[in-house]
Amino acid sequence: MLKKLNAVASAVLALTVTATLTATAAAAPPHAAGACTDYSVQADDWLSKLSEKFLGDVLAYPVIVDATTAAAQSDASYAAITNPDVIEIGWKLCIPADGAMMAGEMMDDKMDGNKMADGAMMDDNKMSDGEMADGETMDGEKMMDDGMMMKDATTFNVTIENIGDAMQSGDLPATPFAPGVWAVHTAADPLFTAGQTDRGLGLEALAEDGNPAPLAEALAVQAGIAGSGVFNTPTGSDGPGPLLPGGVYQFSVDAAPGDYLSLALMFVQSNDLFVSPDGAGIALFGNDGAPLNGDVTGQLGLWDAGTEVNQAPGIGADQAPRQAGPNTGAAEDGVVQPVSDSFSYPATADIIRVTIIPRNNNINFCSNTSPGRIRYPARFFW
Repeated sequence: MLKKLNAVASAVLALTVTATLTATAAAAPPHAAGACTDYSVQADDWLSKLSEKFLGDVLAYPVIVDATTAAAQSDASYAAITNPDVIEIGWKLCIPADGAMMAGEMMDDKMDGNKMADGAMMDDNKMSDGEMADGETMDGEKMMDDGMMMKDATTFNVTIENIGDAMQSGDLPATPFAPGVWAVHTAADPLFTAGQTDRGLGLEALAEDGNPAPLAEALAVQAGIAGSGVFNTPTGSDGPGPLLPGGVYQFSVDAAPGDYLSLALMFVQSNDLFVSPDGAGIALFGNDGAPLNGDVTGQLGLWDAGTEVNQAPGIGADQAPRQAGPNTGAAEDGVVQPVSDSFSYPATADIIRVTIIPRNNNINFCSNTSPGRIRYPARFFW
């Protein structure tokens, strides 16, 4: 049965949850590989973290980017970094010997470039005490041209672990989880509304067939969503696949005070069940605006999408590991609700663990997948 589950690895979509930061600092001059201290990228590395460690400045990561890319021109063992927001485990980086000095010069140049020339501030642009510049609010937030509010973002690392045993109680086979979706939001009920029918925007495909692509596309244009994406590649895997017992999905999100996190992934040994928090989502900040961290599994539950009639878990012929094709079970025409039927299911906390850890506002991160692409398989089922 598990062999059938592994077939999804070649069929699921790939979408990296990538946070972005525009490098506004001036580019550093190229350096020869001989002036480098070599560094191999490790799990949980990101360029701003390495910049702070080696250069003493979290914003000086362009120094590492430029030195490494320059070194790669003469030595192919160095990484050619084309996107500073995405680095790969095992990449060889060049940390320039005089990097700390270069970082200081870079920041000096940036400050000089930001100085206003004499007369640049005209009388009609001066503000009296208490006035605000266009696009600025009293608490220092910035207003974008389209009216959206920009807030200071915190990056969170999110870890999803399958902690189930190979065999669950009641002889339920190993319980994999399929790739899922995440959303950072301010509005409630971004994925579903409890007690109402599925909206037809992709939750059915996720809950029945383990296909998060349609829901991810809907979230990308949905109002009240600050960010969204897919998690699909277990840590240490070469490509997308299901999360088997012992496996881990990891991704990162950017959020500001007032934002919440929602996620959903299929409980594979079922017809249309999925794990998710309720409509409010998971709070990422406390009442004081400080980032929260730790185990949030207690805020998750096992939900029934109400789109397909339930069969005994791990046995039903219309469940993903055994069905002949996607969307082949009997339609239920029910509502989204916590699962409640005559069958037995393991406690959510016995099969999955989700933790969130703030990353001290550093934006760049290490990923082992490609950014910004969704793969559409010709056939998407187990």
